[in-house]
Amino acid sequence: MAEEHHNEEQGGEESIEQLKQERAEYLAGWQRARADYANFQKGEAARFAEVQRFGNERFVLDLLTVLDSFDAAQQLLQDEALVQELARVEEQMKNILKQHGVSEIVVVPYKEAQPLEYEAIEAIPSEEASGTIVEVVQKGYALNGKIIRPAKVKVAQ
Repeated sequence: MAEEHHNEEQGGEESIEQLKQERAEYLAGWQRARADYANFQKGEAARFAEVQRFGNERFVLDLLTVLDSFDAAQQLLQDEALVQELARVEEQMKNILKQHGVSEIVVVPYKEAQPLEYEAIEAIPSEEASGTIVEVVQKGYALNGKIIRPAKVKVAQ
């Protein structure tokens, strides 16, 4: 009888230890799942923020063609009053785009072209060093720091 009681105690202790081990495994699994979910939420928040910052990129690119048209029109028109009015409307549009994170890439003539900011569309004979910007053909723009349209330039051959 004493031996049976001892076996029951031993069996009870083993099952308690087994239950404690299972409980620890379940707790660790739950903690991992909770951490995975928290990481997922952070990742989703980051992706959502990215979409908010750059979701209107296509729309902005379409508007930039209108700015290009303003530049072209100002160069062709002879009427100074009309040129000034176009410049005023263009400035309003640039200010609105700036409020939404759009900035013009500043092109420095006679500086070596940077591959991400500038797209060399033509190499022309020049006294300048090869690869130096000689002429700006089309302005470049960035959206919240991301280059969405590199400036198109002509470089020295």
